[in-house]
Order: sequence, then C-alpha cells, then structure tokens
Amino acid sequence: IRDSLNTNKIPTSALFGEDYISHGAFAAYESEDNLQKLPRRIAINVMKIIEGQNASELSVKMQSFDENLLLNMETARMIGIYPDFDMMAEATLVNLEITKEDDTLSLHGAIGLALQNNLDIKIQDADVGISQTEIELSKADRRPQADFSSSLQAQDELTTLRNQGALGRANWLASVSASQLIYSEPVLANIAIQKMLKASEEQDLRLTQLDVILDVANAYMNILYAKSNLNIKQENVERNKENFDNVKAKDAIGYSGASDINRWEAELANANIELNNAYAGLRQAKFLFNQLLNRPINDPVEVADISLENSMLLITDSNNELVNNYGQLERFADFLVGFAKNQLPELAQLDIAIDVQERLQLSRKRALYLPSIALSGSASRVLGKYDVPSNLSQVENKTTWDIGLGLKYSLFQGQQRKNQILQSKLNIEQLGYSKSNLENQLELRIRSNMEAVGASYSQMQLSQ
Repeated sequence: IRDSLNTNKIPTSALFGEDYISHGAFAAYESEDNLQKLPRRIAINVMKIIEGQNASELSVKMQSFDENLLLNMETARMIGIYPDFDMMAEATLVNLEITKEDDTLSLHGAIGLALQNNLDIKIQDADVGISQTEIELSKADRRPQADFSSSLQAQDELTTLRNQGALGRANWLASVSASQLIYSEPVLANIAIQKMLKASEEQDLRLTQLDVILDVANAYMNILYAKSNLNIKQENVERNKENFDNVKAKDAIGYSGASDINRWEAELANANIELNNAYAGLRQAKFLFNQLLNRPINDPVEVADISLENSMLLITDSNNELVNNYGQLERFADFLVGFAKNQLPELAQLDIAIDVQERLQLSRKRALYLPSIALSGSASRVLGKYDVPSNLSQVENKTTWDIGLGLKYSLFQGQQRKNQILQSKLNIEQLGYSKSNLENQLELRIRSNMEAVGASYSQMQLSQ
C-alpha cells in the first residue's frame, strides 16, 4: 500500500485494522477485540442450542461490538488528505508524530550543528571580521599616502603673458604628492582602541555561542518533554475511549444511565483537547529547534533520548560528593564563582571597555603637550602647453618640487581637552561600578542555585 497506492495519492481503508494500518492504509477499524468476541459468542450460542433453546430465538447482534476507527496520520501526510477535527476526535490516531529515524540527533551533535550553522553566531562572527577591517583602516593613517593628478586647463591671454612663456593658453598638467605621518598620538590611540574593540567583539561572539548552546540544550529537552507528554495524552485518549465504549455498552443493556455517558463523553472531549495541545507543543518545540540549527523550520527532526550518564549535566552520580553536605556545597560554590568570574564574557567585555577608556584618557592627557608631526612633499610638471603667444620666448618644461616637515600643536580649545579627560575618568568609574554590580549578581545567582541544588539533593534522599 505504502509504495503503490499512497505514492499515487490514493486514500485507502480496511475493515480489519491493525495489519493494514501498519502497511500504510489510511483508515481502518480496530479488529483485535472484535475477533476475540466472535468465537465467544458462537460458543455461547452453540451451548444454548445444545441445551434446547430454539436457534431462531438467538440474537445475532452484539451490543458491545467495537467500532473504533483508526486513522494513519503518516499516510494522511503522504497523500495530502487530512481528516477534520471532528473525525480525529472520534478516531484513534496512529503515527501522529512526524519522525525521521535515519537522522536522529544527539545533544552533542545538535550543539555542534548549531555552532556551525546558527545565524546569530554567523552575524556576530561577521562583526568580528568588520572589527578587523576597522583596525586596518586605523593603521592606514600611519602608512605613506600618495596622490597623482592630471588636468587640462585653459586660461586667458593676460594670465598667459604673466607666466612669460612657461604656460600657454591651453596646458596639460600633472602633479604627484606624498606624505608620511611621523607621530600623532590620536592616530596611535585609535589603533590601540580598535584592537580592544575587536577583542570585545570576540567576547561578544563567545557570549552568543554560549547563549546558543544553552538555547539548543533547552530546546532539546523541551522536545523530549513534549514527546513524553504527547505519548501520555494519547494513552489518556485511548483509556477514555475504552471507558466511553464500556459505558455505551452498559447503557445498551440498561446497566447505566445517560449521566455516565455524558460524563465520559466530556472526559473524552477534554482528553482530545489536551492531545491537540500536546501535539501543537511538540511541533512548536521542533520549530524552535530547527530555527536554532538554521534548518528548514518545518523539517522533520528526531532527537535521541538522554540520561544523566550520557549528558553534559554537571551533577551526576559520580559527582554526588560535591553536594552531599553544606561544607562541600559551599566549597563547590566558591569554585564555581571563581571560575565564572574568569570565564564570563560580559565581565571580559567590561574589562575591555575600561581599558578603552583608560587608553583614551591617556591619549587626551598626552594631547596637552605632544604635537603631531608629518613629512610631506609634492612635484608637478607641465606635460604640454599650447597656443603660446608669439611675442614670448619658449621656456623649457621643468619639474618643480617641494618637501617639508610639519608640526601641529593645539594651543587652546576652549577647555575641551580638560573636560574630555574628566569625562574619561567618570566613564572609568562608572564601568568599575558596573563590573562590581555584575560580579555581585553573578555570585548571587550561583550561590542561590547551588543552595537549591543542595536542597533538591537532600529532598531526593529523604524521599527515597
């Protein structure tokens, strides 16, 4: 069925259900319980006939005959024909979850794919590359600069006469200029600061990578939770269907009333609501997981189950001694606080920001007494002169040049440099306060979470 009829988008149904459903039928009726009831009824009727009851008086109708409809959702997706929600509520749904067994991802594999493909990481990595270009651009101010220009010009006769034959009414001119910065504190400071900013972008990239790892791990666990929840809701629907069918059978023989039917009908409706919500939750979890891995959002994905032994969790059975008493718990928390302060990208970024402000402050102090020094030179030549007045003697075209050493020193800028130094000092103080505040918040979260871990571990032992 799966390879022939389903490939051609032809819906199929079967009277006897389980075997045909497993081979790809779209719809079928559950038959196992019914096939067990038929020989029992035949045996009872034969016994009654042997006892002398007239066979024409025996009923051939089974009030408890099960008519549970099975719907194969995998086949529905293949042929593009879906039952409506009313029919789904009345049926048992088989293969509801989209699976892809040949492409099962482990937690480690998912994290590896995310680090390679996640778009947030790619964007931040591009920022690091842009920072490198900013460094090269800042270095360009220290390297030699050269310009070449060529022009055609025309001038009036009076101006031509003043040049005494050096130029004509029309001229083709060429010039070249060059300069080399020898010393400039603002340029040197800019290069150093751009290098620091690149280091800050690298820490931002590391922060993004850590965030993605955490998001992928959470999304992975959410999928496992959603899968378990979906299985529970499906089993709940099946149990409620059985109870509903039993109540209807009892009502047919006058054993129960309408209140029991209404009750189990409501229970079945609520169970179907929870099943639909669980299925939607699983699909949403997989959508987010695919987005983090930069896969097609609706692409089927299957994740491997996980346990403490094969996971990346810090607290496992082998590390229980780290949390089994308050002394060990405090020492472990001390280690985590120190480790986190050395590794946290946000703290590293604040350190870099402080370094930037300190270098900027040093540059502004040096600007009070250090000048900028540069070497420059230029050369020009008349390549051609045309329409020279006849009463002027011909002057040979020669190359003219000049070279000079320049020094620039700012005398007075309206207290600007003094206020800039004060501004840098205040920025450094503010960044120091921000760093201390972040360290306190980090330590608070770590120690609070470790207390929760210790209490949970104790609770598990006491519960056992």
